Amino acid sequence: MKIFLDMDGVLADFDTGFQQVTDLKPPDPWPKGVRETYLVYGVDEQWMWDQICKAGFYFGLPETPEFHEIMEAVEPYDWYILSNPGESLFAWSEKAEWLDAHGISPKKLILTKHKEFLAGTHNLLVDDYETNINSFRDAGGCVHLWGQPWNNGNEANRISRLKEHMFAIKKAEEYASR
Repeated sequence: MKIFLDMDGVLADFDTGFQQVTDLKPPDPWPKGVRETYLVYGVDEQWMWDQICKAGFYFGLPETPEFHEIMEAVEPYDWYILSNPGESLFAWSEKAEWLDAHGISPKKLILTKHKEFLAGTHNLLVDDYETNINSFRDAGGCVHLWGQPWNNGNEANRISRLKEHMFAIKKAEEYASR
């Protein structure tokens, strides 16, 4: 089993970072099912990209509150960071630098706009973006929707649910290999 962890929204707090560089605040409550940052904050899409494509944006993102618990939970498994670099040329290097600064080898980083290419019977994607979840599942992979205000995932007990999901896939893989 391979576990692929998304960065933005799972390990790195993209939305807090966006708020810090723009001084904007999201509506409360967050509009359910709306993930596109520019729609949530009511700004022009190009303006949004102009803000996050600046040098330092991705490197400056804070950790999510569960960052250390997630990394501890995946420790016994074969895991990688699977992230979409988006439209920012800086994201390619800054995501690797961010991982290194947070104690994760950049060698664990896979950057692609097509996460579904890594789907496999016992490969698990942990992501907060339902489009990625659906593509990975449709390509034959296992998925775990990381609950956030913008998706239909459960925000309660995220770490324990992730551990249960990883354990179940590991057991299924062991059973299948008999």
